[in-house]
Amino acid sequence: MASGTSKEMEIKLTNVARASLEELLADVSDWQLFGRFFRLLGALTTQELNYSQLGRELGLTPQTARRWTDILSATYQWFEVPPYSGNTVKRVTGRPKGYVADTGLITQRKRACRLRHRASP
Repeated sequence: MASGTSKEMEIKLTNVARASLEELLADVSDWQLFGRFFRLLGALTTQELNYSQLGRELGLTPQTARRWTDILSATYQWFEVPPYSGNTVKRVTGRPKGYVADTGLITQRKRACRLRHRASP
C-alpha cells in the first residue's frame, strides 16, 4: 500500500515540476536567439552583469535579458554571486557576477562554434 502511495506522489511531483518548467519556458519565443543568449552569458561568465548591454548585443530589451537569466537561474544553469567588498557602499552599489553552472556545456558550445566557423567558406 505504501509503494502505491509513493508512486502516486512521484507522479504528482513530476507533473508539478513539468508544469513549472513549461511555465518558465513559455517566455522564450525564439529558441535560436535564446541559444545565442546562453552562449553570450557563457562568454561573460565571471563578469559583472549588465542587462542593458546583454540585451543590446542581441537586440533584446533589458527586461527580456533579465527574464531569460531568471529562467536559467531557476533551472540551475546560471548562478549570480552578489558583490562583495569590505567597503559597504561598494557592496551595496556593485553589480552581481554571473557564472554558468556547467562549464563543460559552455566549452562544448564554443568548440562547436569554432568547428562551424572553420567549415564555412
